[in-house]
Amino acid sequence: MDQMNFPSKWRSWVAGILRASWASVLVNGSPTPEFVYTRELRQGDPLSPFLFVIAMEGFSCLMKKAVRSRAFKGLQCGLGGPLRSHILYADDAIIIGEWNRANTQKLKRILRGGGADIGEVASDLGCKVGKVPFIYLGLQVGVNMNRINAWEPIIEVFKKRLSLWKAKQLSYVVGLR
Repeated sequence: MDQMNFPSKWRSWVAGILRASWASVLVNGSPTPEFVYTRELRQGDPLSPFLFVIAMEGFSCLMKKAVRSRAFKGLQCGLGGPLRSHILYADDAIIIGEWNRANTQKLKRILRGGGADIGEVASDLGCKVGKVPFIYLGLQVGVNMNRINAWEPIIEVFKKRLSLWKAKQLSYVVGLR
């Protein structure tokens, strides 16, 4: 937040909130005595989304700087299309780049910012280190989409939805003799 020029007073307020995390729970409509959090910021904390946005803005700036300086090689979208190195959506971050050892080492340095490897950082953040291929928003990522079998899960979803739609459109007529 210092590098993003947040005022020092504001930064000290946020730090104070994170250090002095107290809570109370409602039991049958009555609050319990306050207790101290053992892990500062918690999921569902009203401050959490704002700090996440600030952290992702910082991350986005780091990635853009790395691409501009050619330290990280993103991927070009089509001929003359935009160069992409990352996509941020809700609480997800997708990193996009050339698949080579030099690029992954540079990305590792960007993510580390310190000395831990990606597994340690993921563990500290309560995250899992994912593997390719994976499914994101219903689509497979990291699969060669030039292969017919890569499209099979998508085709199956459409077949299932179409069969449900067709079934809803049928009308049953009972004939009388």
